[in-house]
Amino acid sequence: MIPGLKTSKRFLGFNLLIAFNYLTLVLMKTQNRIRLLGLATLVGMPLVAFVIAWIFSLEFPLIGWFIPENFLLQLAVGVFYGVLIAVMASWITERNFMSSVRNKYHNLLSSLKLTWFDVFFISICAGIGEEILFRYALQYVVGIWIAALLFVAVHGYLNPKDWRISAYGLFMVVASAGFGYMAEKLGMLSAITAHAAVDVYLLAQLKLEDKKTTFESIEYDYD
Repeated sequence: MIPGLKTSKRFLGFNLLIAFNYLTLVLMKTQNRIRLLGLATLVGMPLVAFVIAWIFSLEFPLIGWFIPENFLLQLAVGVFYGVLIAVMASWITERNFMSSVRNKYHNLLSSLKLTWFDVFFISICAGIGEEILFRYALQYVVGIWIAALLFVAVHGYLNPKDWRISAYGLFMVVASAGFGYMAEKLGMLSAITAHAAVDVYLLAQLKLEDKKTTFESIEYDYD
């Protein structure tokens, strides 16, 4: 290997990650920031993962990930695990001690006015982009559990100043490690499907609750 090549590769990967974060901040200021952020996740995170794969001489078999021999098995397991995790996550956030956290995120997502297209689009973009980065590239470098910890920390669910959100975060670390084991034992598609299923379930639940609240408010005003 050419002296300094390894270092230059890592430097490039670091700069690429900074560029992706900067792009995210810029896109958040635009009118269609949610969909653009979804696209940034879909494209940017796999790009960072590709650089990591290049640094560590890993294969990057995109076609093999999405058209595996056990395609139906991965889809089925992914959907089942994703819905199971989403139901458990929903149950945790419904506990009384989580009311402040639940209200905070409910108000945040309500303010975004997500359409049904947004719910599915964001979930699919996050499922593909984040899983390729965390469950393929970073997991190879740091292992399943550290990758799961980093994944949850990046999402802001591990906050030493808020034990409630951290309690939810610890559950998500275990759930994310499950994504890692699925990716390792079954294939990337199972982890991608599970991640997307979790997001679709939780975002759809919040959207339906918001719609119900709006309907009840209109009905109350009418009475």
